[in-house]
Amino acid sequence: MAAFRQALMDCELRDLPHCGHPFTWTNKRKAPHTVCARLDRAVDSSSWLQLFPNTRTMHLPFGGSDHAPLWVQFSHASPPAKSFGARRFRFEARWMMLPGCETTIRGAWSHQQNLQRKLGSTRISLLKWYQHQIVPLKTNIKKVEAELARLAVSPVDDSSIARETLLKAELTALLHQEELFWKQISKVHWLAKGDRNTAYFHACASARKDFNHISSITDSDGVRHSAPREIHTAFAVYFSGLFSLSHPSQESILSSTRAITSRLSEAMRDRLSAPFTSEEIWPALKSMKALSAPGPDGFSPVFFQRYWAIVHEEVSESILRLLNGHQMEGDLNHTHIILIPKVSRPEAVHQFRPISLCNVLYKIASKMVANRLKPIMDSLITEEQSAFLPGRAIADNVLMAFEINHSLRRNQSSIFGSLKLDVSKAYDRLEWSFIREVLESMAFPARFIDLVMLLISSVTYSVLVNGSTAGRFAPTRGIRQGDPLSPYLFILCADTLSAMLKTAASGSPDIGVQIAPGAPRISHLLFADDTIIYVRATLASMCLIKSVLASYEAASGQVINLEKSLLILSRGGDEHHRHLLAETVGIPLAPGLGRAVLIKAVLQAIPVFSMSCFLLPKTFLAKLMGTIARFWWSGNGAKKLHWLPWEQLTSNLAAGGMGFRDLCLFNKALVAKQGWRLVSRPNSLCGRLLKAKYFPHSSFLRAPLGRAPSFAWRSIHSSKDVLAQGLRWRIGTGHLDMKVNSLIRNDLSDWNVALLRRVFSPTDVQHILSIPLSTQAYPDRLIWHYTSHGEYSVKSGYRILKDGAEGLLPSSSTANPGYINFWKALSKLKIPARIITFGWRL
Repeated sequence: MAAFRQALMDCELRDLPHCGHPFTWTNKRKAPHTVCARLDRAVDSSSWLQLFPNTRTMHLPFGGSDHAPLWVQFSHASPPAKSFGARRFRFEARWMMLPGCETTIRGAWSHQQNLQRKLGSTRISLLKWYQHQIVPLKTNIKKVEAELARLAVSPVDDSSIARETLLKAELTALLHQEELFWKQISKVHWLAKGDRNTAYFHACASARKDFNHISSITDSDGVRHSAPREIHTAFAVYFSGLFSLSHPSQESILSSTRAITSRLSEAMRDRLSAPFTSEEIWPALKSMKALSAPGPDGFSPVFFQRYWAIVHEEVSESILRLLNGHQMEGDLNHTHIILIPKVSRPEAVHQFRPISLCNVLYKIASKMVANRLKPIMDSLITEEQSAFLPGRAIADNVLMAFEINHSLRRNQSSIFGSLKLDVSKAYDRLEWSFIREVLESMAFPARFIDLVMLLISSVTYSVLVNGSTAGRFAPTRGIRQGDPLSPYLFILCADTLSAMLKTAASGSPDIGVQIAPGAPRISHLLFADDTIIYVRATLASMCLIKSVLASYEAASGQVINLEKSLLILSRGGDEHHRHLLAETVGIPLAPGLGRAVLIKAVLQAIPVFSMSCFLLPKTFLAKLMGTIARFWWSGNGAKKLHWLPWEQLTSNLAAGGMGFRDLCLFNKALVAKQGWRLVSRPNSLCGRLLKAKYFPHSSFLRAPLGRAPSFAWRSIHSSKDVLAQGLRWRIGTGHLDMKVNSLIRNDLSDWNVALLRRVFSPTDVQHILSIPLSTQAYPDRLIWHYTSHGEYSVKSGYRILKDGAEGLLPSSSTANPGYINFWKALSKLKIPARIITFGWRL
């Protein structure tokens, strides 16, 4: 299959989606000797997909043959049918490049008083301006190309040359508009501007439209619908029910929030109570992605960012009235729900994830509130939570989960269990009364709580299906995925579960594990809405955990997804006892010893952290780099002759390479980030756990590998060599080393020059005096020498490793002085990337 997939890649083909029986061939033998396989496949190219976007393959019944017939269904791309519901307005970023756009906006904006009316007037004026004054883009492009073709065969004179220059400049501007249009539609934000990626953006937009189109759906009652109106109704009914109040009792809410011990300080309360100012608005707007999808009003962030000088006064007044006066104007908080499939071929309404498209003006206000919350979150949230918080990293919890699992597998004296919990529709089911009680329990100011509740409870929804909306409904619970405030509110509420588990652990020795003497006792770890709970595998502990989870569910509205939750038990115990434990807690028992299950549940759920936490096998990385090299040299399907070694390609352009990453070195630089966290944050929960197990009597930099270390610790331990190349001491008080401390005057303001001259040579004295001392009594600390802020970065670590590796490479023809000047000049040119690549290949 690997060779077949490679052949498809070389030919730039894709395996068509199929339905029907999963296999197309059988050996026609009776069980248990039956063999089935999918031998027959239909494939297509991107060009075919653009012509026939709805191509599908159906596997027909076998009949009397050992091969199943394939029925390939396709039709020409046709103009879209009339949408059900109102047509949506969307501000197109390319309009900003056209003459008259700003004048139209300025005129429409000045004719109204109310902000909502100004936005409405601007929408109407822009549509009229575009429809009546602007020639369609494709028509314009064809017209200019035809004129250029005519000039190409006409006699050459000064006027024709000047005319040709003007037309080429006009065509370049038109093509840039076309590229920007398709880039906005395709939602591809990671490609740099300046190169013609229009065909790629068009393909992405077509693929997104095809992937997101819903032709039929099964509702909550199991009834199938295919009419547009019925599809809209099915989704509206489903989400209206999902966002409906579950009526938790006040007693259950108070019982759960009673475990909360975090409280705001007076300084924090004063900060949250301070009036919002206009100076906070622009940074919130500027931080948004310019071309991100607009809300119901149709204006994306780029509109407000570009025309801020025109709109800022009314926008600022409206936002400040909302935040300081608690006045929600018009449809400011109306929201579109877009549907993201959770499976490859969704069939039912529950197989879609609702993502909210809020109006930009609401998101500015929400982001300003979130910015107030952000600095205080670390002091409120328990250290077991690692997501969305500055200074914390999910990778820490990944490492701790792996380390605990490694220790439990080696434990022969007791049976321990890991409960991996998944919360179903975590944001959508969060009860508003629970949110309010959590905020009150943490001593948030009453006025701030009222503002938060206004932001989340004044929302109305319309479901966006196949590009159109119909109807609207008001929820009575839930927070929005897509609202800047939602992650912080969710973590605050989820911290209630953390507090409840810590309370349970304080009263029961069976809750939590301690993997080494002096190590912190870990009862649970949180990964945003995913949780791992560690318990001794006894019936009493399972009953206690079940009771805690039931109380949390009843109070918060959250529901544990049993299909995605697992109980992982260590070695020991008979099978009956293991199944009895699973039945007691109500969570399925994972197969095997749990190591593979835990890796899949935690690590593969966040695949980017695999390379950040572990040194992957060199053979695997070599194969991956080999695949990249084959793709690079054979992108057009020609001979796969590699004109330069991979090591040369990983050099930067100024050195004759292409700047591709050496994945082995990059993996080391990523893992070194975890080593740096042990150096810079030794008191973090992960730092304390690893120190107790592997280096209780020394620092990380002097830590031995130890006996029977885990794969995670082996990986982090190897990063010491990377860190050793860039760690330096920044002298504060000098107390960490008495030899340094004794050379500083008692008032810590300057070096003791007289003592230095008695002890050191004049040259050494000058070097010491060149080291600046802090004007305040900060402690000595290790810093990373190769960044201006003193914090380790993966980029600087990789650069050091790469420079060291290149020093060991044999010289090549591209490294001689004549070529080096050429590469440096080429890398500085402000031209499209494809032209630079062409010059490099030459």
